[in-house]
Amino acid sequence: MPPPQVFGTALEQSIASAISKAGGKVTIPSSAGKQRTPDLLMWLPQVDRYLFNPAAIEAVESARAPNLPKMQRRFADFLWSTGLHCGLIIVNSVSLEKQIRSLRPIPYIFSLTLHEFRQKLESSELAAWVKRERNRFAHGVR
Repeated sequence: MPPPQVFGTALEQSIASAISKAGGKVTIPSSAGKQRTPDLLMWLPQVDRYLFNPAAIEAVESARAPNLPKMQRRFADFLWSTGLHCGLIIVNSVSLEKQIRSLRPIPYIFSLTLHEFRQKLESSELAAWVKRERNRFAHGVR
């Protein structure tokens, strides 16, 4: 894991720390030309090689919240162009949690709070939760 000062925000550092604590690895992707890259890439192949080898993460802070639907579409474009199977949008505030719950569902992109992310990592439920959400989406239940 890169030293703490390498991460752009405290939220990114907190996410990276949770991933490392769960036995995973995390990096900051390098920018490829003009294509915007996610904030972090997470590897948890011991949990689920298909989903988390790697998974892309967008860390969204309330202080600099983007246009979430637009950010979600760019994130989806990145996932589809790279062939990644999982993208996580992780937010750090209640107001953003309400906003992410109202986003249009996009396959392979899952939104949750930092607290939920940590809890699912610590309890080894992240992969099962992602699979449940993906199945709910596929069957139109979301």
